[in-house]
Amino acid sequence: MKTKLFGKINTDKKELNVLELENDINAWLEKNPDIKIIDIKQSSNGGSMQNTKLIFSIWYEETA
Repeated sequence: MKTKLFGKINTDKKELNVLELENDINAWLEKNPDIKIIDIKQSSNGGSMQNTKLIFSIWYEETA
């Protein structure tokens, strides 16, 4: 089993652009059609005084 991590950090205190993260994940999936996703987890932290951080962890196996 392998893991792929995707993340975004909001360093300029503007709204976090989750569409970019979604596009990154979809592009990776399109480039890797021969994988079987086992699990996906999402975590975030930050707040009014800290930068917002959003992380996706994808556990997968290569099927080809």
